[in-house]
Amino acid sequence: MGAISVILFFAPITVLIIRKLWSDKFLRIFSIYCAIEGLVNLLDFIPSIPYQFIADLNIIYNMVDFPMMLFLIYQIAVPEKFKKFMKASILVYIAFQLFYIFQLGIQYDAIKYPMGLGLVLVIGSVLWMLGNYLQRPDLQNRQKVYMMVLASILFDYGTFVVIYIFDYFMGDSTSASKDNLLLYYASSIVGMVITIAALMLVRNKPKVRKPKEGIFYGRQPITEIY
Repeated sequence: MGAISVILFFAPITVLIIRKLWSDKFLRIFSIYCAIEGLVNLLDFIPSIPYQFIADLNIIYNMVDFPMMLFLIYQIAVPEKFKKFMKASILVYIAFQLFYIFQLGIQYDAIKYPMGLGLVLVIGSVLWMLGNYLQRPDLQNRQKVYMMVLASILFDYGTFVVIYIFDYFMGDSTSASKDNLLLYYASSIVGMVITIAALMLVRNKPKVRKPKEGIFYGRQPITEIY
């Protein structure tokens, strides 16, 4: 299951390139985000890499994960007041995380409470955006795709709440760690499947052909001469 989830992390960026959707900033940033997560998870399957290096990298990744996701949601945030809230949220999270880094250094406990704040901010922001979209009767194709991507994000981070609670507050037994990892891989697979389905539904804007110019074609209408 782990190998499948890692492969699927690279699917969004692949679909984006094949379908020529790279110009969409929101989808582009999200696909890059997924590819980065895929690379981080890929290291677990390379036996020659020291365990401590992977552990430290996962801690650093969890530190930057939430501001990256908040920055992603910021790209489509509406209205302007909510956009300002997103900016403030990113700054507050970074300041909160830096405080714990200075206090404890880069270690497991340094992300305990910042991660909780990050989950609240990300899930709250996604719910706000989904509520905003659901109130619109005339959603465009691209906005419906954004809704599906936001739904996949909500599913992933909602599942991660369970992992977070068991990991930090319910003990760290070997069996619990394995269950958490299994739940993470399963939620990642479901989230990526939803994302891929959303990207396949994107309708590219038709190219507008420029009018030909010449004797019979021109920018001005041709009138008969009597």
